[in-house]
Amino acid sequence: PELVQNHIHGKAGLPALLKEYDNKGLVSFSKSAMTYQFYNNSIIKLAHCSSLEDATKYQGAEITVLLIDEVTQMKAEVFEFLLSRVRLAGQKIEGLPRIITAGNPGGIGHNWVKHRWVEHGTEIWEDEKTGRFAYGPSGPFPWHGRAGGRLDHRVQLVRLHR
Repeated sequence: PELVQNHIHGKAGLPALLKEYDNKGLVSFSKSAMTYQFYNNSIIKLAHCSSLEDATKYQGAEITVLLIDEVTQMKAEVFEFLLSRVRLAGQKIEGLPRIITAGNPGGIGHNWVKHRWVEHGTEIWEDEKTGRFAYGPSGPFPWHGRAGGRLDHRVQLVRLHR
């Protein structure tokens, strides 16, 4: 239910973001498979992956772009397994393959996420009002917290909506 609530419903959900493509017949959605299939056979698959057993369903998969929401709710071994699926066999395309994650402090993965990115010289910014942090090696990015505050981070993100 959370997956549908967060990524399908609402003004910023995938149906709204992909409306132009849908109107032109360039994408179709399968509710049973939770996938968007594009005219060129590219696929966006919405999936929940909380355990290594869930992750092994992707054994042999070639994932070009992996987006993980709430990475701090994931065990390190699940992330590492998914990381091993991210590749672009036999092709060279600038910026691909790519992994983009988002998360908040706390959760089962807090320590490994902090160790992997924060404790190895990657810059970190913390919003004093919300206690949220961000890290990454790229240029400034405006971020809006729940409290309505604005904090400039240096986080490499892809904005799917504006």
